Amino acid sequence: AIRLKSVTLPETVKSIGTLAFGYSSKLTYVYIPQDLTSFVAGAFTNSNNVKLNVAEGTLGETYAKNNNIAYETREYVYSAIASGTCGENATWELYNSGELVIGGSGAIDSYANKNEQPWAAYASQIKSIVIGKDITAIGNYAFAYLYYLESVTFEEGSKLESVGVASFHYALRLKTVTLPETVTYVGNLAFGYSSRLTTVSIPENATVHANAFLNSPNVNIG
Repeated sequence: AIRLKSVTLPETVKSIGTLAFGYSSKLTYVYIPQDLTSFVAGAFTNSNNVKLNVAEGTLGETYAKNNNIAYETREYVYSAIASGTCGENATWELYNSGELVIGGSGAIDSYANKNEQPWAAYASQIKSIVIGKDITAIGNYAFAYLYYLESVTFEEGSKLESVGVASFHYALRLKTVTLPETVTYVGNLAFGYSSRLTTVSIPENATVHANAFLNSPNVNIG
């Protein structure tokens, strides 16, 4: 595209391939979507005057740095990509940052398996969970098999009382958890098979199932 000077790609674009904008000598500006998942080397071969507009901390910024392409940064915009209910009065929203936010009040539903979770289709995208202060119980299998989960945070003033069976089962990247002082029960396999889990803070008077940490060999209870 010898005469092309400027391109603004829509945020729906997820991949940019080899020579997509190659040999475009007059190209000076390209807006790169923030949630790009694939950016092939050589996309701007011999387009030496281009400057990329990229969101901070994204693949676009990394690509520009690694390929010595001029760039300017903009703020990353967080937005909800999915939402719904997960209890009689409990709600959930998943953001493009990978943060799952549980709001509303009362108990999070129990599920028979991971496939029944309302966020099951997005499991590979969930990196962190924030649980609202008015949530009182985490149901069985609620957050099981979230292999990429790295952190769980409870809002200040949490009223959480119970952590259900296998609720964080197979949280392979989770390292630390601090349960609210209101928690009185931690169920079977609640944090089972979580190989990187090292520290879990549990209230002194809480009842903890004997197998709550089954096959989580590195965990210390505080």
